[in-house]
Amino acid sequence: DLQSPAECPRRPGSRVPTMMTPSLLELEDGSFVALGSGGSNRIRSAILQGMVHLVDRGVSPLEAVEHPRIHHEDGTCRVELPGADPEALACLRDEVGELVTYDTRHMYFGGLHMVRWLPGGGFEGGGDPRRGGVFGIND
Repeated sequence: DLQSPAECPRRPGSRVPTMMTPSLLELEDGSFVALGSGGSNRIRSAILQGMVHLVDRGVSPLEAVEHPRIHHEDGTCRVELPGADPEALACLRDEVGELVTYDTRHMYFGGLHMVRWLPGGGFEGGGDPRRGGVFGIND
């Protein structure tokens, strides 16, 4: 039996039981991308950053998934350093309360997974190595 939110209020400090974000995105070239992540409140930043890399930077799904991430919450900003712009990091240090850096991809940032259907047929995708994700097609 599912209870309505009114019957099952969330208490301050309690943990959200689950979150997920199955998402669809249509790109200007006519391709469609299915992407998602499961886990916690870092889902939003992982999904948003993946979409930004696909749409604004025009990278492949694998590049979008593997790109370094950033997440700001409760006065702390966490950043994966590989590929990060040193000047941007210096500016960020001046603006945020606390800056925590990671020298490699880190599972803290969740797992973003995506597959893209190409208008001419075929697929490409990326499974997040932070969570053991892979992408493959069986012929």
